[in-house]
Amino acid sequence: MNIRKTRSLHIAPLKVNRASPSPVYQQISAQLKKELMLGGYKEGDRFFSYRKLGDIYGIELRTAAEAVDLLIKEKFLVKKRASGTYVGNLNNAVKNGTFTGNIWYVLIGTETFDHPYYFRLLKSIERKIDPSGLKLIVGIKESFDKFSSWFTPLQGDGVILTGDIDNKAFLKSVSKRIDGRLITLGAYSHTDSIANVSVDIEGGILKALEKVAPLNIKSFAVIAGRRGKHVTSSIINAANSFAAKNKLRITGFYTEEKEDGWEGMNSLKGNLPDCVIATEPAFFGVCRYAMENNIKCPENLKIIRYGKEPSNRIYDDFSSIDICSDTELMGQKAVEMLLSGKTDKIEMKLEVC
Repeated sequence: MNIRKTRSLHIAPLKVNRASPSPVYQQISAQLKKELMLGGYKEGDRFFSYRKLGDIYGIELRTAAEAVDLLIKEKFLVKKRASGTYVGNLNNAVKNGTFTGNIWYVLIGTETFDHPYYFRLLKSIERKIDPSGLKLIVGIKESFDKFSSWFTPLQGDGVILTGDIDNKAFLKSVSKRIDGRLITLGAYSHTDSIANVSVDIEGGILKALEKVAPLNIKSFAVIAGRRGKHVTSSIINAANSFAAKNKLRITGFYTEEKEDGWEGMNSLKGNLPDCVIATEPAFFGVCRYAMENNIKCPENLKIIRYGKEPSNRIYDDFSSIDICSDTELMGQKAVEMLLSGKTDKIEMKLEVC
């Protein structure tokens, strides 16, 4: 083995966040993984002593030992009795599923993060990653081709994808480029063996319709957006299923580019339903239209709001039923799965209130 003693870090040491829920030794271990992958180390290089790590990070020897022990457990380092700690086979460590690199969060099929669902997911992922010291790379790409030409991952990187990505061939190609370190966020049909975090959209819509049906509902409409096609299609599927089963009339499905709801309501003139299912961005436009046209809610129009964030109280008096989505938990689960190397499929239930 080539014995080369390390003298200093190749990347700037992170500032330990002692208020973080992530233990200090885990914060140190996460950055040392990046140091090992990006610092030009070779198998057999002598690694830092506990005392040296203590000096670099301002931590106790016991904490330094815990950070190193974690890296030994994950095969990044090997310990030799009476000799010290040495760099292990980094390629094998990465292949074993341990996360070491940057995290990419990419929204595909749109131009901006102005949709509240995707923006809240981004903030949740940022909050979860921040204590680890890992780098988050955020991107917005309009198509698969633009993503593929832009996406340049390093060894050990992982990616969280969301948006209009329901394409089996595309997801397989991305997964292959990053050795399977891919998480998809959303209800997609082509995830196969790819890790996925989603919500049961159709189940949530059906529950909401069952709650509102006894209120003399004979017809309803769906107002959603063209972006987030997987969300809109799931809502429409649930609406069609419920209407057929209960012999209700659907006055129309309105998908809007801006998803503000006003245009959808305006198109219903003269054919106003008893109930409207609106995604959260469209919901505000629906309420504005109702106020401008003296439509009393919920007396004359029942509104089911899909995708409400629990902390959002705007226009609460207008909605008959809210379907809440916990984007904070979705983002957290996605990051946890990526860091642990798991390929689970998690379907979260929606709260109907």
